[in-house]
Amino acid sequence: DTEVLVLTEAGETSGLFRSGAVSVVDTDGVSTNNNGRVRGGAGDTMHAVYTDANSASDVRSDTALIVEVPTASVVQIYEDILYTDDIDTLLTRDAMFIVLFDTDENREPQAIDTAKVVVYVGNGALEGASAAGLVLDTETVWLTEAGETSGIFRSAAVIVTDTVVPGVGDGRLAWGVGDTVHVTYTDPNYATDSSSDTALALEIATVGRVQVFEDASYTDDVDTLLTRDLLY
Repeated sequence: DTEVLVLTEAGETSGLFRSGAVSVVDTDGVSTNNNGRVRGGAGDTMHAVYTDANSASDVRSDTALIVEVPTASVVQIYEDILYTDDIDTLLTRDAMFIVLFDTDENREPQAIDTAKVVVYVGNGALEGASAAGLVLDTETVWLTEAGETSGIFRSAAVIVTDTVVPGVGDGRLAWGVGDTVHVTYTDPNYATDSSSDTALALEIATVGRVQVFEDASYTDDVDTLLTRDLLY
């Protein structure tokens, strides 16, 4: 970005020239020269240059490094792809969507940034008190910024299911009724800035059915048997 500034002498004979306030922002998605604002992201450098109009060899400059403004992060679990239904329970076979709000991670205003969270599954107490809280599964999930300067990061669908064996980093979270999914985030530049959210696994109600079979391969379902017979 480039801005041309006109400085005004502080007094008629002072030789001291001052500008008004110059806004430095990281929320402009597109650089526009001479729009009254200087766009920059964390780690960029502002460079002010002056050349004397009457002496081309008289050139002076100064620089300033842009540092981010720390903001507190928030992590939220949603149940819908529109990120409007924030929840604290999920079914045992379900999909969740994770959102991170952390404006200081908008590090490059000219690009869409990314951030990561770690998702754990903690065991419930159905297997006994000694099993409660044991970590069953772990996934690292990358989130993508919703716009070049939004500071809002979203995941794709994260699958939770009770039909697979837990496998770290396999793209799915294995859990069961009463278990808890725990999403954690720690700002990579500010270790004291961390946030999390949780959701409890609820069972999927199904209708039970009992069937009598006459064969060990369970293919011949019957409603009659001989007086001396085997059933399965």
